[in-house]
Amino acid sequence: MLREDISVLLSQVSSL
Repeated sequence: MLREDISVLLSQVSSL
């Protein structure tokens, strides 16, 4: 699993 991708997704969701 790519933690980097997950981190980016979480960051985008947080922005929302």
